[in-house]
Amino acid sequence: MLVVPGVELHINFNISQGENGYTATLDSPDQNAYGIPVSSVKFEDNKLTITVTDLAIEYIGDLVEKDLIKGTFTQFGNSMDLELTRKKEK
Repeated sequence: MLVVPGVELHINFNISQGENGYTATLDSPDQNAYGIPVSSVKFEDNKLTITVTDLAIEYIGDLVEKDLIKGTFTQFGNSMDLELTRKKEK
């Protein structure tokens, strides 16, 4: 849940690992936006960095528990705390 002044938005990063590294898409269900291409995904030394160039988004977070990453979501210079938890595929 991303808390923006006056609004709370669910943010989902759909991350997959392949032979050539990680790929991802971004969903914002509350805005009815799905499958937004992510420009780059890096996960090194327990640090996750996600960039969506077209929307000026950057997320940088640290793995603090097995399924929990705590970090900062930045868009157009505005930064907000954002925790990511792993959601198992059904």
